[in-house]
Amino acid sequence: MRRRTVVVLTLLNATILVASLAFYLSSRKIPPPDQRNVPSPAGQKAQSSWRAAVTNFITTNIVVRTNAFHWSQIESPDYRKYVSNLRAIGCPELTIKDIILTDVMKAFAEKRGKFYHNGRDLNYWETDEKRLLTQKQLTDREKQLAEIDKDVPAILRELLGINYERELNKYFVDTQEDERRLAFLAPEKSQRILELRDVFEGQKELIQANYQNPEELARKLAEVRQREEQELKSLLTPQEFLNYQLRTSETANWLRKRLVGFNPTEEEFRSIFLEAQRQGEFAALSVDQTNPETVSKLDALIKNVVNPSRVVDFEKTGDAEYQNLSRLAARFELSGKLVEDVASIKTIVEQEKGNLLRLRLYTQSERAKMLEEIQRETEKTLIEALGPEAYAVYVQESGQWLKTLPQDPVSVQEKALILAPDISEPDLQ
Repeated sequence: MRRRTVVVLTLLNATILVASLAFYLSSRKIPPPDQRNVPSPAGQKAQSSWRAAVTNFITTNIVVRTNAFHWSQIESPDYRKYVSNLRAIGCPELTIKDIILTDVMKAFAEKRGKFYHNGRDLNYWETDEKRLLTQKQLTDREKQLAEIDKDVPAILRELLGINYERELNKYFVDTQEDERRLAFLAPEKSQRILELRDVFEGQKELIQANYQNPEELARKLAEVRQREEQELKSLLTPQEFLNYQLRTSETANWLRKRLVGFNPTEEEFRSIFLEAQRQGEFAALSVDQTNPETVSKLDALIKNVVNPSRVVDFEKTGDAEYQNLSRLAARFELSGKLVEDVASIKTIVEQEKGNLLRLRLYTQSERAKMLEEIQRETEKTLIEALGPEAYAVYVQESGQWLKTLPQDPVSVQEKALILAPDISEPDLQ
């Protein structure tokens, strides 16, 4: 392992305290030996007292260093021992983290780097294609890099108990998300909670790596969550614990996604959250949040909790298009009314297209021209409503229906609709 640059430890050098002793002697007004008479018993007692004082002073204040410190006494090729040695000499945890994190990242960067060239010496006369990796080398590289990328988080979790991605983000964009979410707590409690989070995150990662059976995985994760909750309850007051859950729990995080476009008040959000917690079955939403049955149950719960006048507002959020428009409106500071209008435009246009395809009065060429005209008018209306910049983002993220608007039916169902007999006409046969 390469030598690491470390903070130089300053050792105290033993010095002869001449000035201190001179000051001490002068303050006691004891004459030099050649100016003293034969001491009286009282003088002998005074000299004895003086010698005892000097001996005590030297013994107490002069430390003789007989052993020299060297970093090799601390450094070890075994990271576990290295961390243990650093802690043994009282190195601060933040410093330990900086040393180990930097060393591990450099070591793995070297491992990654070995797979980014084809092993050929650089010959200046060779053109670029000579340096390209073969397809086999590219395939092998991806496998090796995947293994490396899997190892790094596990190693750092074992050595330092830290989350790799969260730690790495601090070197690029430190959003101070933890500080913002826990701002309602005293600093010492906030720090303790973050330490507990790292511990229980590590336990969950081990369980997810070692248990493949879904039922057993869910049971083990539930046990960890229960232990974590007990630790938090012992640290926080009931009100603090509730505030912590509202800001960080899986259920609260899921609700913030599900309620996009609903714009819940604080009271509405708390009421929905507390009911979800009371029912208990939503405590593990991170495991089955994509399960349609779970989503359906939670939607029913929300409708039962909110005021009846707000149920219609909530039902709109069941449409992914509506939620995308709500995010777009927040991004470009557009009004909520505009979200309603754009959603209505899409509904009306698609209805008109459906009606046109069902009519037997136009040829395929005529229908195509009419659909193109509908598309142009729709685009013009949306640009005026959203503005050019927001419209461009909307088309990129949610505007697939606009791109396909001029297309004639291609699915069997659409063809069947066009070719179906007009039931409004009586069958004269």
